[in-house]
Amino acid sequence: MLRFIRSLTVICIVTALFMAPISVPAMDMSSSDVTDASIVGDFLICRPLGMAATIIGTTLFVISLPLSALGSNVGQTAKILVTDPARFTFSRPLGNF
Repeated sequence: MLRFIRSLTVICIVTALFMAPISVPAMDMSSSDVTDASIVGDFLICRPLGMAATIIGTTLFVISLPLSALGSNVGQTAKILVTDPARFTFSRPLGNF
């Protein structure tokens, strides 16, 4: 049963990835308005990836903190690894890139 669920999940993900390029030409790229597709894509793809980048960046920041402190660039390291991904994930409006 677990193998069936995994296979079904993989099929759904692959189908979604192949269907995404089909919907791109249908969108009007000239307008800067937020569309339903950009909101859904942001919510389903970009926000989870941004959250993962924030978690991974925080982990890497903690690991590299002693070296950053020796090099006197803790602020720059924190901005690149933690603040920028967190701002991308949590601060901007949904669907606004």
